[in-house]
Amino acid sequence: MVYKFTKNATDNFFNNILGLDILECKTNSYKNFFYSKVSIYANETQYDILFFFKKDTIKLVSNILLFEKNPDEQTMIDILKEIANLIGGTAKTLIEESDKSKQYKLSTPEYLGTIENIKALNIDKKFAKKINNRCFVIAVEEE
Repeated sequence: MVYKFTKNATDNFFNNILGLDILECKTNSYKNFFYSKVSIYANETQYDILFFFKKDTIKLVSNILLFEKNPDEQTMIDILKEIANLIGGTAKTLIEESDKSKQYKLSTPEYLGTIENIKALNIDKKFAKKINNRCFVIAVEEE
């Protein structure tokens, strides 16, 4: 359920909030990404949503949200955490509307640094999307 609603929240963020066309991305390149995480807690279960973005995509979002074409590294980190917060928050709201039997909470987004190859994390539930020919990956893990 978290995976499905995270995909819906991602489409909503890029289409409706940023005004960008978002497409499926067929990529075999999972290398050199900045990444962040936000968690959704459902009673005793934790779902981590991981966000993997290239520098160019973060700069594009920064330009739309902050009108900054060349953000410094700290601004890019803040943008990446804000993407996690907005998508994660929307996914949490969608989940709450569909399942009122549990209490849901959202963590504070965390910046996790850069990763050379996403495949090293061995994540099963992930999807790749594309905006302006720039692919990014979002993954959901249950702990």
